[in-house]
Amino acid sequence: MTFLTPLIGLAALLALPIIVLLHLRRERLRRVLVPSLLLWQNIPQTTGKRRKMLLPMTLLLLLHLLAAGFLALALTQPQWLAAWLNEDRTHTAVILDISTSMAARENTLQTRLDLARDQVRQLIDELGPEDQLSLIVAGTEASLVATGGSDDRASLLATLDAIEAGGTGTSLPEALTLARVAIEERRGVATPGSRIVVISDLEAPPTLAQNAEQLTWQRVGGTTSNIAIVGMTALPRRDGSHDVYARVVNYDNQAYGLGVLLYGDDEVLDTRPVRLPANGEADLTWNIASTPNVLRAELNLEDALNADNVAYASLMRNRSVRVVLVSSAPDQLSRVLRAIPGASVEVVAPADYTQAGTLGTADLTILDTVLPTTLPAGGVLIINPPASPEGNAALAVSDQRVEAAAGAVPSVTVGGNEALETLSLGGVEFGALAQVTAPAWLEPHLMLGDAPLILSGQNGNSSVTVWTFDIQRSTIIERIAFPVLTALTVRDLLPAAPTVDVLLGQPLEMRPHPRTTSVELVAPDGQTRQFPISQTVLTDGLYQPGIYTLREQAGAEVVFEGSVAVNAGTPLESNLQARALQTLTPAYVAADVPAATIAAEERTERPIWPWLAGLALLVLLLEWIYIHVR
Repeated sequence: MTFLTPLIGLAALLALPIIVLLHLRRERLRRVLVPSLLLWQNIPQTTGKRRKMLLPMTLLLLLHLLAAGFLALALTQPQWLAAWLNEDRTHTAVILDISTSMAARENTLQTRLDLARDQVRQLIDELGPEDQLSLIVAGTEASLVATGGSDDRASLLATLDAIEAGGTGTSLPEALTLARVAIEERRGVATPGSRIVVISDLEAPPTLAQNAEQLTWQRVGGTTSNIAIVGMTALPRRDGSHDVYARVVNYDNQAYGLGVLLYGDDEVLDTRPVRLPANGEADLTWNIASTPNVLRAELNLEDALNADNVAYASLMRNRSVRVVLVSSAPDQLSRVLRAIPGASVEVVAPADYTQAGTLGTADLTILDTVLPTTLPAGGVLIINPPASPEGNAALAVSDQRVEAAAGAVPSVTVGGNEALETLSLGGVEFGALAQVTAPAWLEPHLMLGDAPLILSGQNGNSSVTVWTFDIQRSTIIERIAFPVLTALTVRDLLPAAPTVDVLLGQPLEMRPHPRTTSVELVAPDGQTRQFPISQTVLTDGLYQPGIYTLREQAGAEVVFEGSVAVNAGTPLESNLQARALQTLTPAYVAADVPAATIAAEERTERPIWPWLAGLALLVLLLEWIYIHVR
């Protein structure tokens, strides 16, 4: 028995003696009607002991005491009856494995997921009037998808039917933690009769039996043969061609002969026969002279799991980078920039840039000893900024220069760009440095003594780096560190192309272009998703095998468009033989309870203070009837 607010209830119990004193005083001062008080004046006063004051045990007193007692008990918010109310209630947490292997066919009509659904339907049909069932899916991520009782059968069945299998790996450990939270009524105490049911094509790990008294592991599927493409990639050559590599694996005890077709943008490029030994594999290579955007390899067969009979590869790897170099001495810097893959360099004289004023569509703008009134969009590298007029919106630069201490060695600031530590800058003379009054968004990353040498930051849709030294008067231009520093700076200012290969069910993480205002991802079935703009865009899991189209736009302008290949075939999911889950640990039965358990406790407990308050009101009603009827 527990009381959430015992002190308030104890304080309320002080009303009981007060009620008794009031009734004693009322009894002592009882009014009596007499004809006259004249005869009472001659009665002598009592000089002996005063008579005892007896507690008048009346019905009215009992009603008052009962009402006050019920209200005091209600104020303590007692919880001790919650367990009694749940004695006949059970809670079943069902964990359903929805990884890619669960889509394998066990017969001509049913997949492993279909067999698992039948078992879950049986559990839903067996729900009693007070029973609860929580449905948890364990794919790439674990999530609670439905909770309900016998009155929610239709909703539970609809959710169950909508579940699809697909995803690399299964998050069963996380799902078991969710299941434990779902069935616990109190901290570390499960609902009486609660249980966890895991339905998967994996066998229970050997560490499970000694730790899970409330857990039942039900395996679906048997030992099924399968052939899969478990890897495909394409690497570019300098001559523009691509070397393509694919691996085909036979998960069966007998040998197979089959054909592999290679497509480039839906056009057949090659057909190759392959002989696979029992439980063996074959590596295939091609050299593609043409430049298709997408490659697809297919096996000319149908087996238990068709999703891994196809593999995709995207050949779009680099972003095209338009660089506008504003400089009066651009030769050395432009040569370094042209060595960056995908970069096209346009050199503009400082006077022409000032007159034009609108070259903001460049991916990277490099301003050498030039400072505009406003920063252009995209990546911006400002080298040796000149003194700025008062009120300059781009950057505040003093007309005074800072002389670096002789022999000072540049040092990376705490939280700065760690890649700068790879530079060998010892002995480099930087000369006088521009004195920049850094706004809040611009932070120093490389210091030379007390003076900032390199600053970086994000200002709206401008990603900015400032080199405070003059490269023409610095000896760094003669060192190998100069092209390395330039490449590192460009890499930080402009995002690389997103990854082109993602496993089924995994999310896509990318860094959009600074000028990007919208990011959209088009799935193989044509569905389009929009994502909010931030420094890093993280999509949901990609659950359709095939080619996704990624598009970044700045208003109506397409900043970048590329393709992402999503493949289902992996050694983890394509091997349909009987295998046990090896990564499960007994952590989900540990004594500590996560914060989510507290939420479950608050959701499932049944406080009885409303009943006590109702009884107090009922007693007061009886008192009112008693007073007005007698």
